[in-house]
Amino acid sequence: MSLDRWRRTLLGMTAAMGCMRLSATPEVGESPTAVLSAALAAGVRLLDTADVYGPDDGALGHNERLIASVLSTWTGDSVRVATKGGLTRPGGRWLPDGRAKHLRAACERSLHALGVPCIDLYQLHAVDPKTPLRTSARALERLQRDGLVRKVGLCNVTVEQIEEARRHVEVAAVQVALSPWDMSAVRGGVVAYCIEHGIELLLHSPLGGAKRKGRAEKDRVVADVATREAMPAGQVVLAWLRSLGPVTPLPGATRVVTGAACGATPSLSDKALADLDARFSVALQLRTPASSRRPSPDGDGDVVMTVGMQGVGKTVHAKGLVDAGYVRLNRDEAGSTLAKLHRKLDATLAAGNRRVVLDNTYPSRAIRNEVVEVAWRHGVPVRVLWMQAGVDDARIGVVDRMLAAHGGLLGPAEIRTLRNKDMTALPPSVHARYTAAFETPTEAEGFAVEPLAARAVVATGPSWVAVDIAVLRQLADTGDAAGSALKALGDPVVAVGWTPSDSDSVEEELPRWQQALGITLTASTCAHPAGPLQCWCRPPMPGLLCAAARMHGRTLGRCVFVGEGAFAERFAAACRVERFVAGSSLIGSAG
Repeated sequence: MSLDRWRRTLLGMTAAMGCMRLSATPEVGESPTAVLSAALAAGVRLLDTADVYGPDDGALGHNERLIASVLSTWTGDSVRVATKGGLTRPGGRWLPDGRAKHLRAACERSLHALGVPCIDLYQLHAVDPKTPLRTSARALERLQRDGLVRKVGLCNVTVEQIEEARRHVEVAAVQVALSPWDMSAVRGGVVAYCIEHGIELLLHSPLGGAKRKGRAEKDRVVADVATREAMPAGQVVLAWLRSLGPVTPLPGATRVVTGAACGATPSLSDKALADLDARFSVALQLRTPASSRRPSPDGDGDVVMTVGMQGVGKTVHAKGLVDAGYVRLNRDEAGSTLAKLHRKLDATLAAGNRRVVLDNTYPSRAIRNEVVEVAWRHGVPVRVLWMQAGVDDARIGVVDRMLAAHGGLLGPAEIRTLRNKDMTALPPSVHARYTAAFETPTEAEGFAVEPLAARAVVATGPSWVAVDIAVLRQLADTGDAAGSALKALGDPVVAVGWTPSDSDSVEEELPRWQQALGITLTASTCAHPAGPLQCWCRPPMPGLLCAAARMHGRTLGRCVFVGEGAFAERFAAACRVERFVAGSSLIGSAG
């Protein structure tokens, strides 16, 4: 879209205001009612609120009731109210709840608080990781079908999540954080996607949020533009954001003067826009079509990104490229941030190196976009090697790397001490964080995608046996017949298990078990306490089996796991063992 067309769009834009701070952080001596009234008088025609905006977790609907009170006496043009549901505030925390039952109850409470028969725009406040998004989307569709809401929106979502929700409900609006200092929604493709599909874009925290209050005034370029254009720095930022496309910033206000300022929608001169675009270069992505900036894939060289969980074998592929003449950049080895690494990429390409591989995880579109834009500035195309291994294979990879580097499994305290300086000391939570951030890489992001299969678990050498300690105790009571059955499965036989309360007794009982069964036993146990997983040895983590295999010079793929119950069978499958044997079958045959 051209600048002139955007400018014409600005003339019809709605002035809007985010109302959360009126309930959360009111200014001393300033009436929230007066602030809202000033905003309406100045031209604000969209008010954004939520059921959980209030001074504390016991004041559900506080902000909505405040808005209802002001609108009850308003005699001007109609005002749209956008509210949200899907968050709870137990103990002051912000926790998502996307269940259909909760959304229905929250919507009905908001209708009562606002005093309206139908809500103009009802938004899912946050995606609940414990509830499938399709469940929340269908609940919103039922609210719309039942006439409780006119339009449905989403907040703080990715492109994949928007597409998933659109399969179940018409998404009229998307609200994301967007400011000159937080352009992740642009880098993540959300802004371009919504513009392309005609979805209304609402921008919360357009001035950086309450914690970054005054950042616009402190920015030298913004301050210079504000002086030349004779307008406040905050207005400069809002006008620049509006120039990026059909978007609606939602500035907050806690004073009458700032409430009135929310109603202004000035435009900027070409010189001001050029200066701000140079200061915040991500604007180029919306000003200039990607098709005109994307280098030819047939050019000399490329930048290769590896995408995949920690431990899936990305480094192996990267080293293969290094052998073919690529320069390898890795954040972990450089001891740096991705932002600094991408600056190093810029310098590497500027120095004439046109074949570079970045060996990092790159789970999200936004972080991948940083690499794409750096490469494109130098006319170099981008290629992605997507390691499609799942979390089970990734866990085995991380554990194998830890064992090779440290000779054994690290405990929680050792991991906490080493994790920031030694990437062979990762905690089990890394894969959950990766999964939460992951967005499927697609060619729409500006690169070629090469899917790669999971690294196969090695399955060579003789079979060996790992026995769950609970099963082993029962087998020991049946005598040497059970021992013969175990020896027939493989050698050696290793006792494995999580024993937080009786680790000492395992060592004491081991000689008795050996005598009763007539076999030699070793043990691989975990004694770390209950609670969140902090070690790789407590099932379902594969550490115990991986450590036992390494101890005896065996491979995980030739392990026969003897356990009992569905959990043990799932654990065996996740560890990629040769086969699972139910302990009850051995006990029965031995008896």
